[in-house]
Amino acid sequence: MSNPPPRRSSRYESWSRRQWRTRLQAGTGSRSPRQAVNSKVTPISSRRRRREGPVNLPTTQRRRVRREPMLGSSVPFPSRRGTRSYLHRGVPGQIPLPPPTARPSRPGSQSRRSGSGTTRKTGSQPQNRTGSAVGTPRRRRRRRLPVPAPLLPMLYGARLAIAGIGLSAVAGTLMALWTPVPSEGSLEPRESVETATPGSLQRSLGRELTDLTGQLQELVAEYPDLTPGLMVVDVTTGDYAQMGQDNPFSAASTIKIPILVAFFQAVDAGQVRLDEPLRLEESHIAGGSGRLQDEVPGLELSALQVATLMMVESDNTATNLIIDRLGGIAALNDRFRAWGMQETVLEDWLPDLQGTNQTTPRELAGLLGQIERGELLSMGSRDRLLRVMMMTENDTLLPQGLGTGAVIAHKTGNLRGVLADAGLVDVPNGQRYVVVALVERPEYDDRAVELIQELSARVYGYFVNE
Repeated sequence: MSNPPPRRSSRYESWSRRQWRTRLQAGTGSRSPRQAVNSKVTPISSRRRRREGPVNLPTTQRRRVRREPMLGSSVPFPSRRGTRSYLHRGVPGQIPLPPPTARPSRPGSQSRRSGSGTTRKTGSQPQNRTGSAVGTPRRRRRRRLPVPAPLLPMLYGARLAIAGIGLSAVAGTLMALWTPVPSEGSLEPRESVETATPGSLQRSLGRELTDLTGQLQELVAEYPDLTPGLMVVDVTTGDYAQMGQDNPFSAASTIKIPILVAFFQAVDAGQVRLDEPLRLEESHIAGGSGRLQDEVPGLELSALQVATLMMVESDNTATNLIIDRLGGIAALNDRFRAWGMQETVLEDWLPDLQGTNQTTPRELAGLLGQIERGELLSMGSRDRLLRVMMMTENDTLLPQGLGTGAVIAHKTGNLRGVLADAGLVDVPNGQRYVVVALVERPEYDDRAVELIQELSARVYGYFVNE
């Protein structure tokens, strides 16, 4: 009895064991790979005895199996441990296998999908039941592990969440594509700005600070040759102190405060860009303060640079350039009236040595109060305006009466017969107030400087000790 063929895989192992078991039942095989029925040793290698011819197995007990070409790898004997390996090189004593037969297939037909996921035509190469070519190792399908029942709700919830996020992203993209983009000419302010109405200053006032008013009147009595106009307003409560608040005064350079507000309002409306280049023309150049009067016409500066020079250096040439960019004198007067400033009028280009541009302490104080409350500008433009006013170079008037730690954003004005200063003061204890001082004086009388400084000190002391 010959030995079974070498074991190549699980298929070949089962086949060889079945053949060996069949021969054992027929009485032609041995009880073990080495021991025969008659206690004779059966050779297991060609080194002991060569078989003269192949063994023909009974066809009646054969079972139809799939035969594939055997690989040339070293495989141990199936039923003996430590037995030497055989190589499929036609070793004598090994049961020869018939050549594999190809299954008949229809011409042009396609097999099932193999493990690689591709569809190939059959007929040119033998294939097994899985659809792969004979001799190709079959790819085993992985078995999916069942999901525990307690985790099913969490799994479904995670899937629904992922699907919701995807739908939201798609919907947002479609809405963004559907929403029309406004053109450059139809830009609107980025922030909502409350519109000021005439008389809004009067409605925002609280009670009169009689103690402070009495102190200021005593101080003014010491300067009989000067005619002051004064308005002080507590930004938080609206309480006020006033003196000659409705008398018209020559505005001097304090007229640049409403011009600056109009500039930033145009920026909020998209009519002017901060980086927009403004070209200096011969008609803009004016004497007085400022450096632009010494520049050559044709110079270009950004709009924000020009507005900053108008306030920080009180540049008259820069002021004329801003007035021209905003539409001229008439357009600015219309804006002033829309804010409720009926007595504030721009009559002439700067420097206005005749003093025709006029305003009142009440209207300047009301304008600064509206800026603080955010009624005219967006918060971004309001912050830029206050930063520019904080950089004012002339600090000889209201800033001289303030203590350490106080911050003021202000603008001064100086003509031959008028001295003025108006600003918003931030006290270290957290209070804020608006102060406007306009003083008519004899020609270049320096006592007006002392009066404004003393007025500022009295008002500051009142709010610090309150």
